[in-house]
Amino acid sequence: MLRRRQFLVASFALTFSVMGCAAAAEKKVAALCLDRHFSALKSRTFETALADYDKHFFSEVTRAEWRVALVSVVDKLGSFQRYKITSSGLSSKEVAGPGYYLRFQLAVTYSKHPSDETFYLFRKEGSKRYKIVGHQIDADGLNK
Repeated sequence: MLRRRQFLVASFALTFSVMGCAAAAEKKVAALCLDRHFSALKSRTFETALADYDKHFFSEVTRAEWRVALVSVVDKLGSFQRYKITSSGLSSKEVAGPGYYLRFQLAVTYSKHPSDETFYLFRKEGSKRYKIVGHQIDADGLNK
């Protein structure tokens, strides 16, 4: 009985270790989407930034409205400097069908004001790229 219990514990540990590696790999791939997004904001190439948003994102707001919002963010908060992931994990926000959903909370530094931003990213089964399906920007500088 003890031997069986040790085997089960070892099996669970191996399973969680493999799952942890897979999750870390997914987060690394998803972070490329964040890098592209902020690089586009820094260079003020808003169409490039918009290309990383999934079509499901635009069911809540039009592409033109979100472009205006992104321009306003950069105008009010300043040029992008850097971001730090403060939290990440699997997301329960499943809006775009089967695939992988991740949530990232970021502390973002802009030249004028900082922000806290939450991204919900989605990678469709069979796709190599993550897309943004949700994006929330919280910054006192947006109210000025």
